[in-house]
Amino acid sequence: MGEKVHCWGIPMILCLREVKSAGSGHAKTSGPISAPPLRNSCRFLKGRGVGFAFFLPFIIEKTLPATRSMFVPSLPSMASLIPPHSFPRRSISAFGRPDEGRQLSRRSSCSLMCLRTPVEETRGGKPDLLSRWVLKKIQEASGQNKKLAALEKVLMNLEMTHEDIFDCFYVVASRSYTKNVDQAIKIFIKVFMSSISHPEGIRVTEDGADMMEEPEVDYQHRKLASKFVIFILRGQGRVSPKVVHSIIRSFRISSADLKVNGLVDQISHEYITREVDLVGYRDLPPALISFLQCEDCISVQDAAREYAGDGNWNVAETLIRLMGNGNDRSWFVKYSIDSEQYKVALRLAEMWEVGSDEDGVSLLDQAKERYKQQQILKLLKNKMIEGAVTYVMHEENDTLRDYLGVFLFHQLCSLRNFELADKIRSKFQLESQCPPVDNDLIRESIRKIKEESKKYLRIPPKCKMLLVNSPSSLVEASLVLDKLDRESYMNHSDGSYTASDSIWSYTAHLPPAIGIDAEWKPIRRTNERNRVSLMQISVGDPRSTNIRYALIVDLQTLYDDKRVQARELEEAKGLFCQSLKNVVENSKIVKLGFELRDDIRKIRQVGADMTQVFSQVNGVFDLSHWAKSSRPRTKKYQSSLAGLSREVLDGAELNKEQAMSDWSQRPLSAPQLRYAALDALVLLPLFKEAAKSSSWEEALQTWKA
Repeated sequence: MGEKVHCWGIPMILCLREVKSAGSGHAKTSGPISAPPLRNSCRFLKGRGVGFAFFLPFIIEKTLPATRSMFVPSLPSMASLIPPHSFPRRSISAFGRPDEGRQLSRRSSCSLMCLRTPVEETRGGKPDLLSRWVLKKIQEASGQNKKLAALEKVLMNLEMTHEDIFDCFYVVASRSYTKNVDQAIKIFIKVFMSSISHPEGIRVTEDGADMMEEPEVDYQHRKLASKFVIFILRGQGRVSPKVVHSIIRSFRISSADLKVNGLVDQISHEYITREVDLVGYRDLPPALISFLQCEDCISVQDAAREYAGDGNWNVAETLIRLMGNGNDRSWFVKYSIDSEQYKVALRLAEMWEVGSDEDGVSLLDQAKERYKQQQILKLLKNKMIEGAVTYVMHEENDTLRDYLGVFLFHQLCSLRNFELADKIRSKFQLESQCPPVDNDLIRESIRKIKEESKKYLRIPPKCKMLLVNSPSSLVEASLVLDKLDRESYMNHSDGSYTASDSIWSYTAHLPPAIGIDAEWKPIRRTNERNRVSLMQISVGDPRSTNIRYALIVDLQTLYDDKRVQARELEEAKGLFCQSLKNVVENSKIVKLGFELRDDIRKIRQVGADMTQVFSQVNGVFDLSHWAKSSRPRTKKYQSSLAGLSREVLDGAELNKEQAMSDWSQRPLSAPQLRYAALDALVLLPLFKEAAKSSSWEEALQTWKA
C-alpha cells in the first residue's frame, strides 16, 4: 500500500480530483482516501463559507463503503462542520435538526447517502445502528411533537423495506425498556403504514399539505406483525402492553393469525400474569386481555378498582363490560356510588338494569337520589336557587320529588334562606316531613337577602324594559330598532373612548350597538333539545348618552305552533323581523354577545323568520373572544358572563339565581324578566371597557349562515 493522500487545507477542486481518482482507480496511491483528510477538508471549506453541502453526495458516493460509513455514527458532529445556511432543507433534518426541517421529499436533488447507510447496515444483519440513532433523537426531542414529526418524515424517506422496519422493531424491543422504546415502536409503525399506504412515501397536495392514503394490510404484513407480537408475549423483548395492543389494531391481527404463527394459550397467560406482577393493571388495556382470552388470569374487580383509582373510569367500565358478569356489574355500580361518581352509576344502572344491593335497596334508585342531590348542591353553590327549585318541581316521580324537596328544605335552612325554605315547605306540602320555620328567622332571612342584593347589578333607572309578546309591543320594538338603524348613518363617531362616571352611560364617542342574548329551558336529560324561549336585545344609542331599551322578545309565545296566529300578529311579526334584519345587517351598528354564535344558532332554529333575519350578521364583537385575548391568565372569568362582569366592572355582579329556572313556563316571573334584561344590558358596559383598546375594531367579524 502506498502513502495515503493527505488533504489538509487544500481547496475544493483538489478534494474532488482526489475523490475522482480514487473512484476511477487512477489515484497516485493504491489505497482509498482516508477519513481524516476528508474530514479536514470539510473543516477547511467550512471556514471559507463554501457551499459544501451541494458537493457532499458526490464525494460520499465516490468513496468506498468503509469511508462512507464513517459519517453515520456522528451525524450531529458532521452537521457542525458545514455552515447551516449551505444545507438544503432535507440535509438539516437528516443531520439531527428536525425542528428546523420543512417539507421533505424523496424527489429532493440532494439524496444523502449517509441517511441510507444505517439501512444498509440493517440489511447486512446490523439494524442496531439506525435503531440507536432513532432512540437518541427521541431522547433529544424530549416529547416535542414537531421534532418527532420531523423524525418520522426523515424515516419515511429512507426507502426501507418492510423487513428493514421489523428488524428495527426487534432491536428496539430488545433494549432496556424505557418510554423511548414505546415511542420508537410507534414511530416505526407510522413509517410502515406510510409505506403501504403510498409506496413512494408522503404525497404532497397542491396546497402543500401531507396526505396519506388508507393503508392496505395484507397477509404478509400481518404475518410479520404477528411474529413480533409473539416475540413480545414470550418475554424476549419488552414494550408496554398499550403498544402491543396498538400493533394488533394497526395491523388488524386476529387470534387466528397469532395461532398460525405459533401462539399458544400458555404464552398469553404467562404474559398477562407477568405484566400484572410488573406494573399492575393500570397499563394493561382491557381490550388486550379480552383479545388474548386471558380473563381467568386477572381479578376483574381488583382491576376495575385500580383503573378507577387512577381516574380511568371509562377503562374500568370497558373492563366490566367485556369480562364482568352480573355480580361484577352490580358491584361496580355500587362502587361508583360509594366513590361519588353518581352520573356514571346512574348511566350504568339504567344500561345494565342491575338489581338491589345486599340490603335489598335498588341500586338504580340510590344512584338517582344521589345524582339529583349532587345537581341541587351544584345549583345552590352557583347561587342558582330558583334553578334548584325548578329542578325539584320537574321531577316526575312523586316519591323522589318529596325526597328531594325535603333535601332542598334542609339545604336552604343551612344557607339561612329561611324565607324560601318556608315557601318550599308549603309548595311541596312537606308539613309532615319538615318542621315549621320560626317567623323571626324568616324576617332575618329577608333582611339578609336585601343586603346581599345591593352588590348585584340593577336595571338602570332610565332604561325601559319592554316585553315583546303582542302586536302592539312588536310595533313599538320595531320603531326602536328603526330609529337606531336610521340614526346610525348620521353618527360621525371616530371610535375613540372617553371616560364616564356611570357604568350605564354610553358616550357619544362610541358607535351604536345592540347586545343579544337568549334563554331556554335547562336541559335535564340526555339528547333533550329545547327551543329558545326568549331573545333579549339591549340598545345602546350614543346620542342618548344612556342605555334606553331592553327588549325581551317572547319567541315561545310568538312562534307557538299550537296557537292560531291572528292576521294582525302576523303583520306585526313581519314588521319587527324586517326592522331587526336591517339592524343585524347594518355594519355601523356593533352586535355584542358572549359566545354569541351559539345563541344565534339556537335562535335560527325557532322558525323561518329568524333564520332569514340572522342569515348574515355584520359587525359582530364577541366578548368571550375579547376576554380570552386580553386576559389570557384569568381563565375562570372567560367561561361565564357573570365572572367577566365581576372582574371588569369593579366587582359588579350578575345575580344568577334565575339562570337555571324554567324559561318555558308562562307567565314569566318578575325576577326572571329582570335577570333576562340584565343578561343583555351588561354587554354594553363591557363593550365600553373593551373599546378602551384602540384595536377593538380589528376584532369585528361578519357571520353568514
